[in-house]
Amino acid sequence: MGSIAIQNEQIKSILAAGVPQSYIDANPQFRNGSWIDPQDTPKYISGFQGSGQSPIPTLNQLAGQTYQFDPNKYLPGIQQTAGSIYDPQRAQIQALQGLQTSQTEQARIRTKEDFAARLEQEKEAINARGAFFGGGALNRESKVGRDQTYALNDINFQDQAAQAGMLAQQAGLSAAQAEYIQQKLSGADNSEYSKFTDQRNFMLGLTQEQRREMESDRQFNEDVRQFGLNYALEKRRVKISEQAAH
Repeated sequence: MGSIAIQNEQIKSILAAGVPQSYIDANPQFRNGSWIDPQDTPKYISGFQGSGQSPIPTLNQLAGQTYQFDPNKYLPGIQQTAGSIYDPQRAQIQALQGLQTSQTEQARIRTKEDFAARLEQEKEAINARGAFFGGGALNRESKVGRDQTYALNDINFQDQAAQAGMLAQQAGLSAAQAEYIQQKLSGADNSEYSKFTDQRNFMLGLTQEQRREMESDRQFNEDVRQFGLNYALEKRRVKISEQAAH
C-alpha cells in the first residue's frame, strides 16, 4: 500500500493533466480506497485521453483564451435570408421602372401624333382662307411646334421624377438590407461571445473546483503529517517521563 503523500501527489498530477475530478471519482480503485502505483499515473492519464472526454484546461490556458468572431461562418446564411426579403421588393421596383419607361415612350408617341394632327388641322384651316393668311400660317405652325416641345418636356420631367423616386426606393432597400445583415451579424457575434464567456466561466468553475480538491488533499496530507509529528513527540515525551521515573 502506498503512502498518503505519494497517493496525494499522484492525484495532483492527474488533475494537473486536465483529468476531471468526476473521472477520478468514478475510478473503482480510487472509489474503493485502493492505491494506484505512481508509475501507472501516465497510463491512467492516457486512459482518460483515449476516452474521448474533454480535458479541463488549466487557469493559464483559460487566461490565454481569446475571443474571435468569424463573420464568414454566418454571412452566407444571413445574406440568403436578406435576399429572400429584399430581392422581391427590388424586383418589383425594377418592374415599375420598366413600366414607367414604356408608358413614357407611349406618351411621347401619342403627343407627337396629337400635335401632328393639330398641325395638319391648322394648315387646312389656313389654306381654306387663302394666301392672305400665309404669314399667320407660319406663326401658327411655329406655335404648334413650341407647344409640342413643352408637352414633350413635361413628359420627360415627369419620367425623370418618377425614375428618381424609384431609384431612391432602391437605395433605401439596399441600405435596409445592409443594416439587416449588420444587425444579424452583430446578433450572432453577441451570441457567440456569450457562449464563449459562459463556457470559459463554466470551465473556470471546474478548474477552481479541481484546485479546491487539490487544496483539500494538501490540507489532509498536512494534517496527517502534523498528527504523525505530534504522535512522535508525545511518544518521546512519555518515554522520557518513564525513564525519569526510574
